[in-house]
Amino acid sequence: MHSQEIISSHVAIECESNTPFDSTTNLINASETSNIPTSTSSNIHHPLTLTDTTLITSTPLTTNKESSSNPDQEATPVSSSCQQPQDNLINLSGWSVVASWKNENFQMNEHQNAYLEKMFASEIFPRVYLGTQMAATDKAWLEDHNITHILTVSDGITPAHPESYTYKVIPIRDFGSQNIIVHFENTHKFIHSALQEEKGNILIHCQAGISRSSTVMIAYIMKARKMTFEAALEFVISKRPITCPNFGFRQQLKLYESLGCQKLKSNPKYWGFLVKKWGDRLLL
Repeated sequence: MHSQEIISSHVAIECESNTPFDSTTNLINASETSNIPTSTSSNIHHPLTLTDTTLITSTPLTTNKESSSNPDQEATPVSSSCQQPQDNLINLSGWSVVASWKNENFQMNEHQNAYLEKMFASEIFPRVYLGTQMAATDKAWLEDHNITHILTVSDGITPAHPESYTYKVIPIRDFGSQNIIVHFENTHKFIHSALQEEKGNILIHCQAGISRSSTVMIAYIMKARKMTFEAALEFVISKRPITCPNFGFRQQLKLYESLGCQKLKSNPKYWGFLVKKWGDRLLL
């Protein structure tokens, strides 16, 4: 198994060779549409949507053709009180909607908070967040949580804001046959370097924040806090209940524990594991 790191600008990408191609499932597919109806006559229809930039117009609306042709009947103008909410909402989307609630002192209950964490990210311990691609691409969420570093543990995801954040990309699929243990040393260094910065906050994410990124998070905690695999897994689940590394990743985390979370390449036990698991695919 060979691993090389490609660094370009603020983006570091680890590439893994001789890795089988497996599929992964995007567990979060969120899209929002919103239509606001308005009362109309049988002759005129004016659909209003949040993304309609023609909502505010100087042309008054009329109730029907007769009223528009009758000079003695006043046309009904668009109420300014109806325009203002449209103006306020028209540019809000994603986390910016949630952030706007703060200005209204909106209080969320525990179920609403849990839902938002599942959709975006959960704070595992101070300055370290574990979450989803949605969080990684939402500039409002990143800014609101003072993120400076982003660790992407997924294939097919490119950095959304390379000019604003320091990235590291591990292109790996959510399948037990993937060799994720080989990346633990470099992901540990990246997380550690982010936390060394005075104001450095880091987001570790995959597609849904369930398997791949949680595996890397658990490996970091095992080494940094000298915890067993089971204890580290339980700790991360307590912060993000949907955490669930796949079976193959759990096996590799247990191997990592048995190796004392040390460097792998010189350890015969690691090479024995490689031969047993991927012997027919290795180029030695």
